Amino acid sequence: MTRPSEQACPVETGQGVPSLSAVASNPRLPLPARTRIVTELSDDLRALRRRLVAQGLPPEEADRRAAEVLVPTGPALRELEDLARPYYLRLVAPFAPERLRMVERWVLVLATVLLLAVEGATLLGAGLLSNPSLYLWPVLAAGTAMLAIVLAKAFQLWIKGAHEHPRRGVTSIAVLAGLTLSIGSAGVVLGLLELAMAVEAAPGRAVELTISWLFRDAALLSTAIILAVMGGLGWLALDSWITWVEQAHAEALDHPNHSTKESS
Repeated sequence: MTRPSEQACPVETGQGVPSLSAVASNPRLPLPARTRIVTELSDDLRALRRRLVAQGLPPEEADRRAAEVLVPTGPALRELEDLARPYYLRLVAPFAPERLRMVERWVLVLATVLLLAVEGATLLGAGLLSNPSLYLWPVLAAGTAMLAIVLAKAFQLWIKGAHEHPRRGVTSIAVLAGLTLSIGSAGVVLGLLELAMAVEAAPGRAVELTISWLFRDAALLSTAIILAVMGGLGWLALDSWITWVEQAHAEALDHPNHSTKESS
C-alpha cells in the first residue's frame, strides 16, 4: 500500500493548474532536455507535495499548490526553452526559417554530391571502374541515397535537436541497406548466369571470361556489402539512440497510466 505522502506526482493535474505534460510534450524542447527537466521537476514536486501533506493539506490540494509553485508556464517556460535550445539554433536564429530550410537542403544536396564523388574516386583509384558491372550503378544510387538519409537524420537529431518525429525516415535507412545488398547479390547471380552462357558460346575463352567476371562482380559485391554495412551501422546508431531517449523519457514520466492511481 502506498502512503498518500509518497504517491507519485501526476503528470496531469486539475483544469487550470499547470502540469508537467506541458513540459513533457513541448516540441521546442529537445527530447533529452525534456527528460532531464521532467525528472528534476518530478523529484521537486514529490518533495514539496510531501512537505505540504505533512503540514496538513489534503493530497489533492498539495498537488495543486506544488504544481502552481514549481511547474514553469508562460515566460518561465519560454526561458526554459531558450536555455535548452541547441547551439546550432542559437547560431542561425537571425536567419528567416524559410531561407534557413533552403540553405539546409542545399547543404544536404552538396553533401550527397560529395558522397558520390568520394565513392567514385575510391572505385576509380582501386581500378574497379575499368570494367564495371551494370548493377554497380543502382548499388551506388541506393547506397548514396541511404547515406544521405543517415546524414540528414543525424543532423536533425544531434545538431538541430528537432525531435518532434524522431523515427521518421529511420526505417528507410534499413530498407535501403537491404536493397543495396540485394541489388549487389542479384547482380552477381545474374552475372554468373551470363558467364555460363558466354562460356557455353565460346568454350575457348572460359578462363578469360571467368577471371573477368570474378574481378567485375567481386567489385560489385564488395561495394554493395560496404555500403550496406555503413547504412546498417548508421541505422543502428540512430535507432539505438532514439530508443534510449524514448525509454528514458517514459521512465521520467513514471508511466502516466499508473502515476495518477490513488492509494488504496
